[in-house]
Parts: sequence; structure tokens; C-alpha cells
Amino acid sequence: MDKTKKEHCYTYWVKNDPNHPKIDCQPKKVEDPSQVQQVQSIGSQWNVSGTWEEKKVPMNEIKKSIENIIGMKIGQTKISAVESVDGEAHLYFI
Repeated sequence: MDKTKKEHCYTYWVKNDPNHPKIDCQPKKVEDPSQVQQVQSIGSQWNVSGTWEEKKVPMNEIKKSIENIIGMKIGQTKISAVESVDGEAHLYFI
């Protein structure tokens, strides 16, 4: 097995390739915050490309959501009570 592949680095293949131009992956301090482009996206800040993302919804948030729909009418049906809440929920940002 190639020794370089054991390294935990995304660019391990670049470090030892003499034909590949060197990539500067070091973070750079932003001197002028106005030059930073803010990207509006749904989901996490790291997910700026808009790929799908799954988040587990905590049970207390599920119960709050259930409480908010009590009394709501959907067509001819009115939600008057919820007997129990069980299971799990996930939100998907696509």
C-alpha cells in the first residue's frame, strides 16, 4: 500500500506529485469584511453548493409543532387533540 495514502489529508496526492502545481490551502485572514461574499443558502453554512442535507428533529421540537396544529382546520376536518407522539423526524434540505 502506498504510504502517502495513509495520511489524513484531502490533498495527500498533490504533496508528492512533482508534476502537479502546488496548491496553497492555508487559510487567509480577511482584512476587509466587506469583501467577503455572503451566500444565501438553506441548511448549514458549509453547504453553500446547495447539495441535500438531512437533519434529525429533536422530540421536543416535534411536540411543539404538534401543539401548534391543535385547533387547525384542514378542509372540513379540525384537529382537536393529539393522543401521543412517538418516533423520529428528519428535515431534508434539497
